[in-house]
Amino acid sequence: MPHFQLNKDSSEPLYKQLAAFFKEEIKNKGGLEKSLKLPTEREISESFAVSRITVRQALKILEDQDLIEREQGKGTFLKPHKLKESGKKLHTLSRVAENGSHAARSKLVSSSLELANDQEKELLGLAEDTYIVVIKRVHYMDDVPVCFEISRFTQDFTFLLGKNFAEESIQTFIEREKNLSFAAPERTIEIVYASKEITHFMDLEPNRPLILMAGITTDSSGSVSFLTQEYLAAEGQKFEI
Repeated sequence: MPHFQLNKDSSEPLYKQLAAFFKEEIKNKGGLEKSLKLPTEREISESFAVSRITVRQALKILEDQDLIEREQGKGTFLKPHKLKESGKKLHTLSRVAENGSHAARSKLVSSSLELANDQEKELLGLAEDTYIVVIKRVHYMDDVPVCFEISRFTQDFTFLLGKNFAEESIQTFIEREKNLSFAAPERTIEIVYASKEITHFMDLEPNRPLILMAGITTDSSGSVSFLTQEYLAAEGQKFEI
């Protein structure tokens, strides 16, 4: 356990200081994150020279904030990360990562020009035999694959081809490089089953249930600019509606 000394002269109660320490450890991906199991109450009490009651009060704060869970006879464990976003203002997964404490990265699967199908032509307002830009990526949170994303753009966005987007959302890149602005996307959410492609790149079991979050994003004039499909591993995801 990292060396840390509680300030017994502070007006802040010791149990709150202790809870804040553990929250910071979780945020900074410390040793606790790697083992997923917290030390016992006795070990924490001895390490920080506080009573078991103080330790229990600190752990109760973490439990109330949905950061830990206690298993009878097994110990206290960190809960899997939950990505929490309001249903009224859902952003891309990349932006959740940018705004949160997760170690996030993305891996480009492919970027290509593909012939638009009927649904894509209708949603993007395209003519027959029109090609679109299709970008596929896998998003990781703390080195765990959590999302397979497919983004589809009109040919106005061919400048995206060949870009990596390992640490930045595509939308953020467009807004910065082209000085464009977008409205909040209209989104639908449903449960689907993982395809062979998604199973392979996300290292999932076949036919694993996923959350599909499909979005339609418009520019400031109201014209549809791009479509997104985010296939999220259902376990560990939490959304407010």
